[in-house]
Amino acid sequence: MTDVKQETDNQETLSQEILTLYDDFSEFHDQCSFLCDAFASITAQDETLDSYSAQGLGRSACWMKLRVREFRKRLHEIQGGISN
Repeated sequence: MTDVKQETDNQETLSQEILTLYDDFSEFHDQCSFLCDAFASITAQDETLDSYSAQGLGRSACWMKLRVREFRKRLHEIQGGISN
């Protein structure tokens, strides 16, 4: 394969990876917005938080942190593809 063809293929692959990342991040943003609104609503109530809600909050927080780590990894991979 010629260098120009390989460069074009690499750019197309990188463009697709960035577009996919953007779509995934937009979806994640919407989910985080929903969860933050839910967290705010729960804490605004004067009632005691039951164990199921507390467990749900904990799982949601863990999910959010996991997704952020996944995005960081994907960004690092894309950055590596740019510098190659």
